[in-house]
Amino acid sequence: MITMQKELKTIRLTVTIIGLIVFISGLIFSIDFAPIFADEKPNETITLYPTLSDLEVIQGSTKEIDLFIKNDTNLETSFKIYPAEIDINRYIESNELVLLEDSEISSWIKTPDSITVSPTETANIKCTISVPPNTFQKTYFPVVVFEQLQSNDPESLQVSIEQTNGQAVNAKIITYIYLTVLDSAESRIESLQITSFTTEKQITWERKNKFIVEYKNNGVIISKPRGFIELTVTPGRLILDTDIVINDKFNYMLPQLTRQEELTWQHESVIGSILPLIKINSSAKLFSTDGILVSEKEISFWYIDITKLIFWLLGIIGIFCLLYRLKLARNRKK
Repeated sequence: MITMQKELKTIRLTVTIIGLIVFISGLIFSIDFAPIFADEKPNETITLYPTLSDLEVIQGSTKEIDLFIKNDTNLETSFKIYPAEIDINRYIESNELVLLEDSEISSWIKTPDSITVSPTETANIKCTISVPPNTFQKTYFPVVVFEQLQSNDPESLQVSIEQTNGQAVNAKIITYIYLTVLDSAESRIESLQITSFTTEKQITWERKNKFIVEYKNNGVIISKPRGFIELTVTPGRLILDTDIVINDKFNYMLPQLTRQEELTWQHESVIGSILPLIKINSSAKLFSTDGILVSEKEISFWYIDITKLIFWLLGIIGIFCLLYRLKLARNRKK
């Protein structure tokens, strides 16, 4: 009896100790240690938008755009503002972004010299672009640069530029301007060409094939081309498919730039003649930014319908067997 009472006391003591441990643990882990372990740096995010402005400006006219810079930090931040131009030839050749700060194009753009943005503030910057008369008609590539100025307070933290919009270049933020100069609103002419159009397979028994399309912007004006591949079958030129889209993301295409795309065609069925061998004509069509057809190229490939091929082979064998039996029957009569 005494032994049982001791065991009960031991169990109660154990349960009590476990309960105290759980209670104290709950108190400890419910304390917010964030102020102790938090990074001393603020939430450093500077956002410049829009990332890109696509403008058409008539020779001798002026256009104004609005830029916005948002300071999501708890530090007041100052920026030097100045225009520059992208060395577009270097960019096309090596994908290297080089800024020309003293070019003639940058002199067309007027902005404030600097701006200070308070914490959580979004500042609006007016940017005026004045194109001289008789300027050559083409697309120019100026940018507006926001360069962070060093703080006067040596103890304050410097804001590192980590934005989702805009382009950071060596602790600078830039916004692109695609500036197309025209002599009238109706004079935009894009020179686009499909330079190559081929298929992966010339003969296929699968209801799919891969197309390789290469096209080039031969002009001096930036473009957002779009196109599709139209598939038809002979006879009758019956349209089989038009859902294969060229430049489906509607990306910009710089002057003198060549782009290649691989596009896959796949279809549940091929409608054609009763013959097992079907010729499929493919036409790649490219349209300008304004939706004008500017280039077209055609190729063909052959599709072998296995089901029809087996049907024809069985038919031919059946006819041969029938003719053979007729020949045997004639010989017996003789």
